[in-house]
Amino acid sequence: MIPKYIYDIPSLMSVTDLESIHSLAQQLPDKANILEIGCFLGSTTCTIKEASQDSNLYCVDKWTNEPHDSYLVGYDRKEINERIESDKDTWRSNTNHLDNVFMHHCKSLDVDLDVKFDFIFLDGDHTYGNVMGELIKFSKLLKPNGILAGHDYGCAPCTKAITKFATDNNLAVWTLNDSVWYYKPYRNRA
Repeated sequence: MIPKYIYDIPSLMSVTDLESIHSLAQQLPDKANILEIGCFLGSTTCTIKEASQDSNLYCVDKWTNEPHDSYLVGYDRKEINERIESDKDTWRSNTNHLDNVFMHHCKSLDVDLDVKFDFIFLDGDHTYGNVMGELIKFSKLLKPNGILAGHDYGCAPCTKAITKFATDNNLAVWTLNDSVWYYKPYRNRA
C-alpha cells in the first residue's frame, strides 16, 4: 500500500498512476537497481522506494524549475490551478528520508551510468526525439527480464516513440488503468 505522505507531494500523477508504479516496483527482486528519469518533486521516487525499500534508486533530472500551471495533491488528487516548478531542493526535502537514492542532476541523455537495472521508469522530456533517445539508450542498461516502463502513454509524442520502439524490437506495450506503460516481449504462438 502506498503511504499517505506520498499523496501530499505535489505531482502530475493520478492515484492510479502511483498505484501502477508501486505495483510494478513490488515485482522487483531484492536489492534491485532502479533508474528513474524525470523526478519532478519526488512522488514517484518515494512510491518506487516504498515498494522496493532495499533497492538502489538512481534519479536523473535536470531540475531546471520547469513550470506547470496546475498539479495534483492529496489522496483525492485535488487539482490545484497555480504555478509550480520542479526544484531539486524540494525534491531532496521530499526524499531525504529514503536510503540508497542517488541524484544525477543533468539531462537524461547526458547521464553516464555503469549499472544494469532491474527497473527503468521514464518520465522525462516528452518530445518524440528525447523519448526515443531514452528508449534506445536506457534499454541497453536493462537486465534480462528487467522492466522498462514509463508515464504519459497517451501524450502523442510519447505514444509515437513508445509504439515505434515496441514495433522495432518485437515488444508489446501494456498499459494499466492510467497512462503508465511497460513493455513485454511478444510470445511466439506455436
